[in-house]
Amino acid sequence: MDVYCDTLADISAVLSSCTYQSVVFGGDMNYDFSADGAVSILLSNFMSSLKLAPTYSYLCSSRHESYRHASLQASSIIDHFLVSNSLLDAVHRELEIVDDGCNLSDHMPVVMFLSLQGPVRDNNTNPSKTS
Repeated sequence: MDVYCDTLADISAVLSSCTYQSVVFGGDMNYDFSADGAVSILLSNFMSSLKLAPTYSYLCSSRHESYRHASLQASSIIDHFLVSNSLLDAVHRELEIVDDGCNLSDHMPVVMFLSLQGPVRDNNTNPSKTS
């Protein structure tokens, strides 16, 4: 519990030191949002302080497992995306868990599509210099 709390505090500290308009936060959160408990309160406070919303309710499959461990006979949905509240309308309402035999991990990829509008800046090109 202490490590989880410290990790969320570190993420908050990094984000508070940055300038940003919105956040897309994804990965193994080691937590199932359908569970209650102390972690639920920590995550709720974390999301509230950063104005983030979970997207797990947008999963389109009836099978909600992003983690499977065959030898332990364990499975859960612990891989998630959190997005800024301002981006919630941009999330396509069908997140997908990709169950592919080529994936050798016990975590399955969660795919989320966003419809973002606005100018796109290409950071890979350098403006030409004139002398």
